[in-house]
Amino acid sequence: MNLFRNFSIKTRLLVAFLLSVAFPITVYTYIVLSKVEVGLHTIIFLGIVSILIAIMSAILVSTSVIAPIFLIINALQTFQTKKSAAVLRDNGDDEIAEVSAELNRIFADWNREIVSLGKKQFLQEKECEKSQYQISLAEQQLIQTRSLLTAARLLNTTFDFQTNLKTILDEAVRSLNVQWASILLINREKNEMTVACVRGMEQSLLDTLEEDDYPSVRLKPHEGLAGFVIKEGLPLIANKAAKTLALNILTNLKTKTIKLPGSCAHQLAILKATC
Repeated sequence: MNLFRNFSIKTRLLVAFLLSVAFPITVYTYIVLSKVEVGLHTIIFLGIVSILIAIMSAILVSTSVIAPIFLIINALQTFQTKKSAAVLRDNGDDEIAEVSAELNRIFADWNREIVSLGKKQFLQEKECEKSQYQISLAEQQLIQTRSLLTAARLLNTTFDFQTNLKTILDEAVRSLNVQWASILLINREKNEMTVACVRGMEQSLLDTLEEDDYPSVRLKPHEGLAGFVIKEGLPLIANKAAKTLALNILTNLKTKTIKLPGSCAHQLAILKATC
């Protein structure tokens, strides 16, 4: 069929018409000029042959026109149902091929627009994520600033060291939203760590302690969690034991999680202060 597609539809129709009439005209002219007597059976046979030639010509021409049209219709239906703009492969050189080329151009523009919109949406999502992250940071900074302001106002009301420690711990517990917490005073010269004040400990554990008389213990700065606090000089907040460096390496723990009695899956917080 591609051979017929190299000619225009008008040319194909004209050739098909000429083929359908050329045979009977040629036969009739030959009979007239040669003065040959033709019987009824011969005339019927020649008529059937002429009709078959006309039918074959019509089939060839119609198929060469209808087949590419069906390809275009299928492409449009696929685009309508699946929103998939596939490229039409038409090797012809007629009017229908021009329609296919124009449709391919429209599909190419559609695909470029889709890719452009996808990139814009991706960039917008990235910008939205950045904005959300910046908002989250700003909210955290706002909460921290409010906590510092609250603690500063309370600290300005008294100069008592123990009272100020309790004020700091109360605000830290509220800000971090933890269940248990304590402030530890570290003496680097003696390698001692003293519990300055605690929050969340059971009252039965505090009954044996006098006011402001919390225990102290001598520590090695390179061993255990307390040693980690002394060595690094940083607060230790561990809400995921398996991902905490001090719990996994310094203590040589083999388990993936740590369960504390009464912790109820809350965060474990150790706040430090250096004296």
